Amino acid sequence: MKKKLAGLQDLPQSSPSHTVEKEKTGTTLDPDRIKEKWNLVVEKVMAEKIALGSFLQEGIPYAVEKNQLILAYDTHASFHREHVENQKKYVEGVLKDVLGFPMKVGFKSIDFEAEGIKKEPRTPEEILEDIKSKEPILNKIIETFGLEDLNKSNIH
Repeated sequence: MKKKLAGLQDLPQSSPSHTVEKEKTGTTLDPDRIKEKWNLVVEKVMAEKIALGSFLQEGIPYAVEKNQLILAYDTHASFHREHVENQKKYVEGVLKDVLGFPMKVGFKSIDFEAEGIKKEPRTPEEILEDIKSKEPILNKIIETFGLEDLNKSNIH
């Protein structure tokens, strides 16, 4: 039976992530350690790449398979997952900084509701509002140039 996930509480017990392996450096690859450090990973990403950090928050550490962290995204959050996938090397670099050893990142789409995961995916508009609230300069630029809705703007 899988434990219920809400954000990054618990990895599913039946996932391959509960096998602990030794790295070449002798570091123990412990899913609990990754869960403990996940918020720090997201914060470090967000400090330099706000949008990427916001999209990263939409995923959850789902499993550890060999030397790869599998991030799960709800099937309705493919936009978020694709954005993070496009910058996975950057995320892997932050993971290495935080964990102290290299780790690959993989991605999986799952139905959060069917898995019992209680996490509402945020729309791109909600993420934009989050970014604007955290970065006053970006908010000013968006307001000054009328970029609230890029799909409707007259910028070509």
